[in-house]
Amino acid sequence: MGNTGVGGPASWLPELYNKLLGTKFQVINGYGSGTEVKLAMERGEVDGYCNPWAALISATPELVRDHLISIFVQAGVQKEKELPDVPLLSDFATNAEDKTTLDFISRSVSIGRAIGTTPGVPAARLAILRKAFDDTLADPDFLAEAAKEGALIAPMDGTTLQQSIEEIVNTPQAIRDRVKAAMPEQL
Repeated sequence: MGNTGVGGPASWLPELYNKLLGTKFQVINGYGSGTEVKLAMERGEVDGYCNPWAALISATPELVRDHLISIFVQAGVQKEKELPDVPLLSDFATNAEDKTTLDFISRSVSIGRAIGTTPGVPAARLAILRKAFDDTLADPDFLAEAAKEGALIAPMDGTTLQQSIEEIVNTPQAIRDRVKAAMPEQL
């Protein structure tokens, strides 16, 4: 699996798959960009790349459209509508501990680039912030500009984001320890 560097999900997800699911991925770090990793795939230097769906379809939609790649797992809490037959990571769980562990990883990955505020913000102010955010993401001019740029706009609403963060924070320590032990040593 090609990768730009250590630290992001593209480097640690394959390592977690190896340790938790028994896969045998080897991560090759050091490519200058995601584009370079995709070129390395075309040259046969690497066999794959962990890439967020939004980044994949905005940067290289032809790979998906022309069936030039195979997507074999989705790390997230719900399937992308374009990938109904691709299993979620949590679908590979064989017991309750694996399910909780894979759900924790999937929840963490699903948050993406969250926009948040501090705890204790008055409810009225939080409601104003959430409405402004939701209104922006529904604005026709904003959506037209995003479409022109090829950007996928698929936001998680504030209530769902808050719930996901609370679930991550409240994950039992044993599950956190299991994920930490499975993470690559260089992190």
